[in-house]
Amino acid sequence: MTKELITSNDEDEALIALKHMTTKNIGRIIITNDGKITGIVSRTDILRAVRLLE
Repeated sequence: MTKELITSNDEDEALIALKHMTTKNIGRIIITNDGKITGIVSRTDILRAVRLLE
C-alpha cells in the first residue's frame, strides 16, 4: 500500500504548507518546484520564522 505524498509548491505561502500539515497531521512537508523536490519544511521551521517576524 502506498501513502499519499503531501507536497507544497515553493511559491506557496507558508500558511498554505502549515494548513496541509495540520489537516493531514504531519510534521514535515516536501517543497517542490516544477514537480522536482527542492526541500523539506517542518512545522517547527514555519513557527520559528513567524516568531522572528513578531
